[in-house]
Amino acid sequence: MLAAIDTGYSHTKGATNGRREIFPSVLGEVQQVHLDLNLADRNGYIQIETEDGAWLVGDAAIEQSTARTRRQDRRWIETPEYRALLLASLAQLTGATGVTIELVTGLPISYYGDREKLSGELKGAHLVKLAGRSRRQRLDITQVVILPQGLAAVLSEALDEKGKIRPGPIAEGTTGLVDAGGHTINIATFHELKEIARQTTSIDAGVWGPLTEIGKRINAAYPGLELRGHEISRAVKAGFIKHFGETQDISGIADDVLGLFARQILAEATQVWGSAARLDVLLVAGGGASLVGPALAAEFPHVRVLDNPQWANVEGYLRFGRRHFGG
Repeated sequence: MLAAIDTGYSHTKGATNGRREIFPSVLGEVQQVHLDLNLADRNGYIQIETEDGAWLVGDAAIEQSTARTRRQDRRWIETPEYRALLLASLAQLTGATGVTIELVTGLPISYYGDREKLSGELKGAHLVKLAGRSRRQRLDITQVVILPQGLAAVLSEALDEKGKIRPGPIAEGTTGLVDAGGHTINIATFHELKEIARQTTSIDAGVWGPLTEIGKRINAAYPGLELRGHEISRAVKAGFIKHFGETQDISGIADDVLGLFARQILAEATQVWGSAARLDVLLVAGGGASLVGPALAAEFPHVRVLDNPQWANVEGYLRFGRRHFGG
């Protein structure tokens, strides 16, 4: 089975030929009541048991766990929690009790030197059990390909669904990319799909930074809410919160902070590309694309926010996997 997994600081996303799964990259403890009642399975939550331990995953952890884990550091890839998120995604993508997996995943550009370490962490057989399934699964990851996340987003446009190169300015010209992720912003440049290293960088200033600031301002303005993590993200997307049963508009708070964030990314982009006149196209991808896209488009006329930008890396992994593995 060919599988593409993007284990991001914000969400974990996975795809195979014909199936996709996404959930927040949050883990929490499994309380005994959940084990007894199969709460995770009954409510569509993810509850996983691996050789490292047992966790509630994603929405289940956010809503049911008091002790939640959501790491945002370079060594995250070495932890049982990282493996649990990736294995939960794989287990959700297949119901087979034994499956051989060709895995394509990625790392931020500035962390790409860790690819051999990550491959070693993932390759091999893993026993997992999801709540609601009667039998354990053996997920045997036999091959691992790790791409720079920026390249993967570009490949989602440069390759067709079968993995063949599409003629055009992205494959044949010079492409800029802003990949706005949860913890990092990848700014990358490619000429004929080859990276130009001197015009490529990662910035530790992802979307979770402004979201954290928005959360502080909301919690100060509306005491008692104590919003955290993905609760803040949901409030920003909705544009409002409920406080003592009353709907409160928080779009002004969000816009003030996100405007500053977008201008920061714009400043970084101009340091790399100047006027960006040498680029044939400037692509914007990642979960924060809708936040930074308008500011970039106001400065650069050839900006294009990718369709479904949150899935761009996964789509790039999957298309490259079809090209690489022939499937």
